[in-house]
This record gives sequence, structure tokens and C-alpha cells, in this order.
Amino acid sequence: MSPPDDTRIDLAAGMGCGLLILGGRGLRPGRRPCPLHRKACPVTSTPDPIDVEVGRRLAARRIALGYNQSDLARSVGKTFQQIQKYEKGTNRVSASVLFRFARFLGVPPAWFFPEADAETGDVPTRPADILASTRQGQELARIYTGLDDDRRAALLRVAQAIETPSLARAA
Repeated sequence: MSPPDDTRIDLAAGMGCGLLILGGRGLRPGRRPCPLHRKACPVTSTPDPIDVEVGRRLAARRIALGYNQSDLARSVGKTFQQIQKYEKGTNRVSASVLFRFARFLGVPPAWFFPEADAETGDVPTRPADILASTRQGQELARIYTGLDDDRRAALLRVAQAIETPSLARAA
């Protein structure tokens, strides 16, 4: 006996509401608003940290090679808007698209994946990776590497002076 066409299954095991709808094509994420939250489920609409890190690494490699989002999009048959979503971690990159990105950018597909903590599954975010994922960060790194030790120390003091007031405001 098959279940009714609109059977709801709650998979709450630590994953928010986890609402899925069992329909003609099997289990799929619910297309309707989450009945527990009366809107899109905040748990399922939050980007996964691994997707965010894959996107960050995609952007870093693209920028390092001097490509813009449109160049990358054309290389894999996507729009630049889709590339923006991949780079923010809003949309997940399929395996086939990730493979095409890797070929175009000259890295193995595994390069996009972070080392996660074996116990917790947490993805560490290194400041150097964040810096490398923006044009401004790469420009700052380029300038920094061209400075002598005294000027590097001076630049660090300036950065610390700028950072301190923003931390005080956030607290």
C-alpha cells in the first residue's frame, strides 16, 4: 500500500523541522512553507559551512587567476548570477559543475574541500583563506609581501588600530 500523495514526514533529529513531503517522486524538500516556522525553515535555509567554504575557495582561485565571474560562468555554461550564489554558499555546486570548475581553474576537485574536524564536523575558517577570497585581500597581501620588516610592522599597527574600535562597538 502506497502512502497518500502528500504525506508529511518530520525528520526532526537535531536538524530543525526537517519537513519533507513524500510525493510521486519520493522524498524531496518541502515546497510549502514550514508549518513549524510559518515561512521558510531557518535551519534548511542557512548555507552549510562546507558550501560556504567551497564557494570561498572558488572565488579565491578565480580571483588569483584574474578571471571575473562572467568568465567563470561562460566556462561552465552558467550565468554570473549563479556563480555569485555558488561563491556565497547560497547554492550548492553539483559534482559535475565542480569538476568543470576544477578543470578550468587548474586544480583537482578535492582542492575545494576544507579539512573538517573529525569529531564535530566543524569547518575551520582561516583568516588567510578569507583574505585570499577577495580582490582587496589579494591586493593587500601583494603590497604586504613587497614591504620591508619595519613597514610590515607599521602596517600591522595601523590594522590593529583600525580593528580595535570596531571590536569595541560590536561588544
